[in-house]
Amino acid sequence: MNNLITEKDNNIVSVPNVELEVAADLGNSKMKMIFDRDEKFILREPSVMRRIIKQPEITETNEKKLMANIFDQLFANVSSPSIKRAGSFMVGKRALTSTGGTLQNMNINLGKKYKEDLPIINLLTYIAAKATKDHYDANSVIPSALHVQCDLSTAIPASEYSAEKAGILEGRFKKDGHTVVLYIGDKQVTVQIFFKFVKVTREGVPSLYAILEGPNEYFEEFNKTYHKESEKNIGGKFFAKKKDSPC
Repeated sequence: MNNLITEKDNNIVSVPNVELEVAADLGNSKMKMIFDRDEKFILREPSVMRRIIKQPEITETNEKKLMANIFDQLFANVSSPSIKRAGSFMVGKRALTSTGGTLQNMNINLGKKYKEDLPIINLLTYIAAKATKDHYDANSVIPSALHVQCDLSTAIPASEYSAEKAGILEGRFKKDGHTVVLYIGDKQVTVQIFFKFVKVTREGVPSLYAILEGPNEYFEEFNKTYHKESEKNIGGKFFAKKKDSPC
Protein backbone atom coordinates (compact mmCIF):
# COMPACT_ATOMS: atom_id res chain seq x y z
CA MET A 1 0.00 0.00 0.00
CA ASN A 2 1.53 3.30 -1.14
CA ASN A 3 0.53 6.81 -0.14
CA LEU A 4 -0.78 9.42 -2.55
CA ILE A 5 0.47 12.95 -1.86
CA THR A 6 -2.20 15.60 -2.37
CA GLU A 7 -2.61 19.26 -1.52
CA LYS A 8 -5.50 20.38 0.67
CA ASP A 9 -5.94 23.95 1.91
CA ASN A 10 -2.26 24.62 1.07
CA ASN A 11 -1.19 21.68 3.25
CA ILE A 12 0.43 18.53 1.94
CA VAL A 13 -1.71 15.53 2.83
CA SER A 14 -0.65 11.90 2.49
CA VAL A 15 -3.56 9.67 1.45
CA PRO A 16 -3.12 5.89 1.53
CA ASN A 17 -3.31 4.36 -1.94
CA VAL A 18 -5.06 0.97 -2.21
CA GLU A 19 -5.15 -1.37 -5.20
CA LEU A 20 -7.97 -3.90 -5.52
CA GLU A 21 -8.84 -6.55 -8.06
CA VAL A 22 -12.60 -7.04 -8.08
CA ALA A 23 -14.83 -9.67 -9.70
CA ALA A 24 -18.52 -8.88 -9.30
CA ASP A 25 -21.74 -10.70 -10.10
CA LEU A 26 -24.40 -7.97 -10.32
CA GLY A 27 -27.30 -10.30 -9.54
CA ASN A 28 -30.94 -9.22 -9.43
CA SER A 29 -31.41 -10.48 -5.87
CA LYS A 30 -27.83 -10.62 -4.57
CA MET A 31 -24.57 -8.98 -5.50
CA LYS A 32 -21.58 -11.32 -5.17
CA MET A 33 -18.00 -10.06 -5.05
CA ILE A 34 -14.50 -11.52 -4.79
CA PHE A 35 -11.57 -9.23 -3.99
CA ASP A 36 -7.99 -9.97 -5.01
CA ARG A 37 -8.97 -13.53 -6.02
CA ASP A 38 -9.47 -14.50 -2.38
CA GLU A 39 -11.95 -17.35 -2.71
CA LYS A 40 -12.11 -17.67 1.08
CA PHE A 41 -13.84 -14.28 1.25
CA ILE A 42 -16.82 -14.04 -1.07
CA LEU A 43 -19.15 -11.17 -0.25
CA ARG A 44 -22.83 -11.93 -0.90
CA GLU A 45 -25.13 -8.99 -0.27
CA PRO A 46 -28.74 -8.05 -1.18
CA SER A 47 -29.02 -6.00 -4.37
CA VAL A 48 -30.94 -3.21 -2.68
CA MET A 49 -30.34 0.36 -1.59
CA ARG A 50 -32.32 2.98 0.31
CA ARG A 51 -31.97 6.65 -0.59
CA ILE A 52 -32.39 8.74 2.54
CA ILE A 53 -32.53 12.43 3.32
CA LYS A 54 -31.94 12.53 7.07
CA GLN A 55 -28.74 11.09 8.52
CA PRO A 56 -29.53 8.29 10.98
CA GLU A 57 -28.77 8.57 14.66
CA ILE A 58 -25.36 7.22 15.76
CA THR A 59 -25.89 4.29 18.13
CA GLU A 60 -22.44 2.65 18.11
CA THR A 61 -18.98 4.19 18.38
CA ASN A 62 -16.85 1.14 19.26
CA GLU A 63 -14.43 0.90 16.34
CA LYS A 64 -13.80 -2.85 16.62
CA LYS A 65 -17.52 -3.63 16.54
CA LEU A 66 -18.13 -1.18 13.72
CA MET A 67 -15.36 -2.59 11.54
CA ALA A 68 -16.29 -6.20 12.30
CA ASN A 69 -19.81 -5.50 10.99
CA ILE A 70 -18.99 -2.91 8.34
CA PHE A 71 -20.67 -4.77 5.47
CA ASP A 72 -23.90 -5.15 7.48
CA GLN A 73 -24.14 -1.45 8.37
CA LEU A 74 -23.28 0.38 5.18
CA PHE A 75 -24.32 4.01 5.04
CA ALA A 76 -22.61 6.28 2.52
CA ASN A 77 -22.85 9.39 0.44
CA VAL A 78 -22.09 8.52 -3.19
CA SER A 79 -21.29 11.00 -5.93
CA SER A 80 -20.32 9.96 -9.43
CA PRO A 81 -20.62 11.29 -12.98
CA SER A 82 -22.12 7.91 -13.86
CA ILE A 83 -25.28 8.16 -11.73
CA LYS A 84 -28.29 10.40 -12.22
CA ARG A 85 -28.18 12.02 -8.78
CA ALA A 86 -25.70 11.93 -5.93
CA GLY A 87 -27.06 11.26 -2.47
CA SER A 88 -26.94 9.35 0.79
CA PHE A 89 -27.71 5.66 0.69
CA MET A 90 -28.05 2.69 2.97
CA VAL A 91 -26.80 -0.31 1.03
CA GLY A 92 -27.42 -4.06 1.20
CA LYS A 93 -28.48 -5.54 4.55
CA ARG A 94 -28.83 -2.14 6.22
CA ALA A 95 -31.19 -0.99 3.47
CA LEU A 96 -33.42 -3.99 4.17
CA THR A 97 -33.46 -3.62 7.94
CA SER A 98 -33.91 0.18 8.07
CA THR A 99 -36.96 2.37 7.60
CA GLY A 100 -37.55 5.72 5.96
CA GLY A 101 -36.44 6.95 2.60
CA THR A 102 -37.02 5.00 -0.60
CA LEU A 103 -36.09 1.33 -0.90
CA GLN A 104 -34.93 0.36 -4.39
CA ASN A 105 -33.99 -2.98 -5.90
CA MET A 106 -32.86 -4.12 -9.33
CA ASN A 107 -35.52 -3.38 -11.95
CA ILE A 108 -35.98 -6.81 -13.55
CA ASN A 109 -38.76 -5.64 -15.86
CA LEU A 110 -36.63 -2.83 -17.27
CA GLY A 111 -34.01 -5.31 -18.51
CA LYS A 112 -31.36 -2.62 -18.83
CA LYS A 113 -28.89 -3.41 -16.07
CA TYR A 114 -26.13 -1.59 -17.94
CA LYS A 115 -28.10 1.66 -17.51
CA GLU A 116 -29.20 1.28 -13.89
CA ASP A 117 -27.65 3.26 -11.05
CA LEU A 118 -28.04 0.63 -8.34
CA PRO A 119 -25.15 -1.61 -9.53
CA ILE A 120 -22.84 1.43 -9.68
CA ILE A 121 -23.85 2.84 -6.28
CA ASN A 122 -23.75 -0.48 -4.46
CA LEU A 123 -20.50 -1.72 -5.97
CA LEU A 124 -18.72 1.59 -5.31
CA THR A 125 -19.89 1.41 -1.69
CA TYR A 126 -18.68 -2.18 -1.23
CA ILE A 127 -15.31 -1.34 -2.79
CA ALA A 128 -14.95 1.63 -0.43
CA ALA A 129 -15.91 -0.54 2.55
CA LYS A 130 -13.48 -3.32 1.58
CA ALA A 131 -10.59 -0.86 1.14
CA THR A 132 -11.40 0.74 4.49
CA LYS A 133 -11.59 -2.60 6.28
CA ASP A 134 -8.29 -3.77 4.75
CA HIS A 135 -6.61 -0.56 5.92
CA TYR A 136 -8.09 -0.94 9.41
CA ASP A 137 -7.06 -4.61 9.66
CA ALA A 138 -3.49 -3.70 8.71
CA ASN A 139 -3.13 -0.51 10.78
CA SER A 140 -5.82 -0.65 13.52
CA VAL A 141 -6.93 2.84 12.49
CA ILE A 142 -9.97 4.01 10.55
CA PRO A 143 -8.52 6.27 7.81
CA SER A 144 -9.97 9.67 7.07
CA ALA A 145 -9.35 9.23 3.32
CA LEU A 146 -8.32 6.58 0.83
CA HIS A 147 -7.40 6.54 -2.85
CA VAL A 148 -8.47 3.25 -4.48
CA GLN A 149 -7.41 1.94 -7.89
CA CYS A 150 -9.40 -1.01 -9.20
CA ASP A 151 -9.36 -3.65 -11.88
CA LEU A 152 -12.93 -4.88 -12.38
CA SER A 153 -14.53 -7.79 -14.19
CA THR A 154 -18.29 -8.21 -14.27
CA ALA A 155 -21.09 -9.28 -16.60
CA ILE A 156 -24.60 -8.43 -17.80
CA PRO A 157 -27.38 -10.92 -18.65
CA ALA A 158 -27.08 -12.79 -21.95
CA SER A 159 -30.63 -11.65 -22.82
CA GLU A 160 -29.53 -8.00 -22.94
CA TYR A 161 -25.86 -8.38 -23.84
CA SER A 162 -24.28 -6.67 -26.82
CA ALA A 163 -20.78 -5.31 -27.29
CA GLU A 164 -22.25 -1.81 -27.34
CA LYS A 165 -24.11 -2.24 -24.03
CA ALA A 166 -21.10 -3.85 -22.37
CA GLY A 167 -19.03 -0.89 -23.57
CA ILE A 168 -21.51 1.57 -22.05
CA LEU A 169 -21.27 -0.08 -18.61
CA GLU A 170 -17.46 -0.25 -18.87
CA GLY A 171 -17.41 3.45 -19.69
CA ARG A 172 -19.58 4.32 -16.69
CA PHE A 173 -17.09 2.70 -14.33
CA LYS A 174 -14.07 4.17 -16.12
CA LYS A 175 -15.22 7.77 -15.68
CA ASP A 176 -13.18 9.74 -13.17
CA GLY A 177 -14.83 11.27 -10.13
CA HIS A 178 -16.33 8.39 -8.12
CA THR A 179 -16.37 9.51 -4.49
CA VAL A 180 -17.82 7.56 -1.58
CA VAL A 181 -18.03 9.02 1.92
CA LEU A 182 -18.53 6.16 4.38
CA TYR A 183 -20.15 6.97 7.71
CA ILE A 184 -18.72 4.62 10.35
CA GLY A 185 -20.06 5.52 13.77
CA ASP A 186 -18.99 9.11 14.39
CA LYS A 187 -16.23 8.94 11.76
CA GLN A 188 -16.22 9.65 8.03
CA VAL A 189 -13.97 8.07 5.42
CA THR A 190 -13.69 9.79 2.03
CA VAL A 191 -12.82 7.22 -0.62
CA GLN A 192 -11.95 8.19 -4.18
CA ILE A 193 -12.22 5.27 -6.60
CA PHE A 194 -10.60 4.97 -10.02
CA PHE A 195 -10.89 2.03 -12.41
CA LYS A 196 -7.73 1.21 -14.34
CA PHE A 197 -9.28 -1.75 -16.16
CA VAL A 198 -12.90 -2.79 -16.63
CA LYS A 199 -14.23 -5.78 -18.57
CA VAL A 200 -17.92 -6.53 -18.95
CA THR A 201 -18.82 -9.89 -20.48
CA ARG A 202 -21.96 -11.91 -21.13
CA GLU A 203 -23.15 -13.81 -18.04
CA GLY A 204 -22.09 -17.46 -18.22
CA VAL A 205 -19.12 -16.89 -20.52
CA PRO A 206 -16.44 -16.77 -17.78
CA SER A 207 -17.75 -20.04 -16.35
CA LEU A 208 -17.70 -21.65 -19.78
CA TYR A 209 -14.10 -20.61 -20.37
CA ALA A 210 -13.15 -21.89 -16.92
CA ILE A 211 -14.57 -25.31 -17.84
CA LEU A 212 -12.99 -25.46 -21.28
CA GLU A 213 -9.61 -23.89 -20.50
CA GLY A 214 -9.16 -24.53 -16.79
CA PRO A 215 -6.67 -27.00 -15.24
CA ASN A 216 -7.58 -30.64 -14.77
CA GLU A 217 -7.71 -30.07 -10.99
CA TYR A 218 -11.12 -28.49 -11.56
CA PHE A 219 -12.49 -31.96 -12.35
CA GLU A 220 -10.89 -33.98 -9.54
CA GLU A 221 -14.07 -34.29 -7.46
CA PHE A 222 -16.15 -35.04 -10.54
CA ASN A 223 -13.82 -37.84 -11.59
CA LYS A 224 -13.65 -39.29 -8.08
CA THR A 225 -17.45 -39.48 -8.01
CA TYR A 226 -18.27 -40.60 -11.56
CA HIS A 227 -15.06 -42.10 -12.96
CA LYS A 228 -15.21 -45.72 -14.14
CA GLU A 229 -12.15 -47.93 -14.39
CA SER A 230 -12.74 -48.38 -18.10
CA GLU A 231 -12.93 -44.66 -18.82
CA LYS A 232 -10.38 -41.88 -18.98
CA ASN A 233 -10.59 -38.98 -16.57
CA ILE A 234 -12.66 -36.09 -17.85
CA GLY A 235 -11.17 -32.62 -18.31
CA GLY A 236 -11.92 -29.43 -20.20
CA LYS A 237 -11.00 -30.96 -23.56
CA PHE A 238 -13.81 -33.48 -23.14
CA PHE A 239 -16.39 -30.69 -23.00
CA ALA A 240 -14.71 -28.72 -25.79
CA LYS A 241 -15.25 -31.67 -28.12
CA LYS A 242 -18.91 -31.77 -27.12
CA LYS A 243 -19.57 -28.25 -28.42
CA ASP A 244 -20.28 -29.46 -31.94
CA SER A 245 -21.63 -32.86 -31.00
CA PRO A 246 -25.36 -33.66 -30.93
CA CYS A 247 -26.85 -34.14 -27.46
